[in-house]
Amino acid sequence: MNKNIIYSITNDDLHDQSNEIGEPFNINNYIVNSNSENTILFNSSNTKIDINDIDFAERLELFYKFNYSIKMLERAFDYYSIKRKKGMKKDEMIQLLVLFECEPENFHIVKRRATLLKYITELKDDSYFKNFISF
Repeated sequence: MNKNIIYSITNDDLHDQSNEIGEPFNINNYIVNSNSENTILFNSSNTKIDINDIDFAERLELFYKFNYSIKMLERAFDYYSIKRKKGMKKDEMIQLLVLFECEPENFHIVKRRATLLKYITELKDDSYFKNFISF
């Protein structure tokens, strides 16, 4: 007797990637505001996120895991001048990248990279300038 079994597996942790208005988590939506005491991130709805919050690091790790290829991670490493071993696995690269980006002294360069990536996206979306962008 052949019976088909259909099931669905959901992971509540992945659903937590959405912010309070149900949008998918996107690190580029976060803005870094830095002062002499600490660094705080604000999302598009002005919700404060403590940079040292473990949940933020976990979300960042999930973001890179599901949205970045190894080639894209290598570009981030090159931009930050992070040295990597040959043959590093994607998960190892992500962990190293998240550690780098969560260090308070690196937030200015992280913000700069996010800003430049937004510019690239805008240029790629433009009907004229998309011909000049090969990123």
